Amino acid sequence: MKRTLSVLIFLAVVVGMGFTADDKKAADKGKAELVASFEEDGDLDSWDFNAGAEAAIEAKHATEGKSAMKLTIPENSSTDKYAGFGCADQKFTSVFPEDWTPYSELLMDIFNESETPVAMRVKFKSDTHTKQFTKDVNIPKGKPYTLKIKTKDIKNVNLSAMMYMKMFIGQDLPVATVLYIDNIRLVKSDAGAK
Repeated sequence: MKRTLSVLIFLAVVVGMGFTADDKKAADKGKAELVASFEEDGDLDSWDFNAGAEAAIEAKHATEGKSAMKLTIPENSSTDKYAGFGCADQKFTSVFPEDWTPYSELLMDIFNESETPVAMRVKFKSDTHTKQFTKDVNIPKGKPYTLKIKTKDIKNVNLSAMMYMKMFIGQDLPVATVLYIDNIRLVKSDAGAK
């Protein structure tokens, strides 16, 4: 009888821990607000593609829904070092909230199909483009990667007046680079506002 009772208590604890882990995952997902998921061609309309970068919707490497944005950045972009994608002003506010103070983090899922890691820059601007911040990121090759930028690390900008985000190549590319981008989201902070 004692052994049966011990087994039942053990099972109750294990099952309880399983529910706790699932509840935490659900809570974390509930804190993330989807900004962009690329399911149809119209989902590209709010974005600008610069310096020869081209975008298409493909059913490959999706992490939200069934499709992702395929971003092709041309080779030998040394004369166009800002090849990439982004949005500004009205396009920015059609995609992102202007006020980022309730958020703790920007997340973006990326799959680099190229044969080498890719060095990129992410630039943010606020206050009619008078304040800006740039962060260098390295996208590993051949595996899923989630870009994570904490809002507290975005310096020299006014998080309550955001109006620009661009991700671009900061290097010359010997071959065209293909990135799949999906599931761009902002994560609510626990404290509400930072």
